[in-house]
Amino acid sequence: MATIETIVRPVAVKTLSLDKLPTRRSSGSVQSSAGVLHSESPRSLVDVFLIGPENAAVNGLFATETIQNLGDYSPVFLYGPNGSGKSSLAYSLAARYCRAFSKAEPVFTTGGDFARAYAAAVHADDMDRFRQRFRGLGILVIDGLHELAPKESAQIELSMTIDALEQLRSPVVITAMSLPPTIRGIRSSLVSRCIRGLSVGIEYPGKAVRRKLLQLFSKALDTRLNDHELDQLSSRLPDPTSAVELYSVLMNWLHQERVERSISPEAIQHTLSQIIEAKRVLATPTIPEIAKRVAKECRLKLTDLRGATRRSQVVRARSLAMSLARKWTELSFQQIGAYFGNRDHTTVLHACKKMETELFNDIELSRIASEIARQLNLK
Repeated sequence: MATIETIVRPVAVKTLSLDKLPTRRSSGSVQSSAGVLHSESPRSLVDVFLIGPENAAVNGLFATETIQNLGDYSPVFLYGPNGSGKSSLAYSLAARYCRAFSKAEPVFTTGGDFARAYAAAVHADDMDRFRQRFRGLGILVIDGLHELAPKESAQIELSMTIDALEQLRSPVVITAMSLPPTIRGIRSSLVSRCIRGLSVGIEYPGKAVRRKLLQLFSKALDTRLNDHELDQLSSRLPDPTSAVELYSVLMNWLHQERVERSISPEAIQHTLSQIIEAKRVLATPTIPEIAKRVAKECRLKLTDLRGATRRSQVVRARSLAMSLARKWTELSFQQIGAYFGNRDHTTVLHACKKMETELFNDIELSRIASEIARQLNLK
């Protein structure tokens, strides 16, 4: 079993919009600025982030030397799929920094809240107060960069805010599901600022961490899982599996135990098989889902992809949708062709073969396919 190198204790905090930020300088603690969020969730049951080989880079991020010189690494960009823990890590990083520098005042907000606060300040002709609050901070956390994608003015303001905080050596921590260059709608000027600091990818827990999390959840939920059962669960659950999904597994286990009063080896296998099958079905996208996302990324209408038009842009997008449908579903060429305007199975076969070469040679097409895979939580 791989070594679990470190345990980081995340700090769950509320995100704040501008109108809820403190008007006076606080004592510098995260709790006095934002408060602690308590909820019935896996995070509140087991308030840790376990670091296995898949997230080894997080060790360096929380090293004492890194924390003390965090301004030199700014912006710190944390990216990873939903439920991977990047938001908690961003808040934890800010909390560690504030403890190291007691006078540092933190602000936690989301990309959407930053944009709304900026729009409200513009409308109220109160940009001076807005900038005083955001440009004089000890550390700023922006959770969810993608929420700024359609809002160019707010992006420009964030770029200037990053520059202003850099002059003060005040760190900025930003999260997103992928690296800035792959997020459609983010201005190149903001992208260049986001990637000039330290970028750390966050992955779902690997087998060793899954087992440890299951053990911690099991203890918190008072389930009767022995080492053999924990080994079975952690090894048989497919990649990727998030901490939230692990928690759901334990809840299903509890339900089984309460219904049957005991868990036999046969019941363990049956329950586990049900969980794995349910996860497989949920992870398999439908052809309409794939087609809609391809149409959106290519800025076309779904009716174009399913219609008879032979415009090169549409044919290219349609071929990509067919190829992805073949790759990610169990549908036959004939079934895929039926969805895309009753096209013959040989047409779909030809499109899929051609797309193999184009995905290898066309950077933009490859980016679109990767972005759709990320949206659908596929590897």
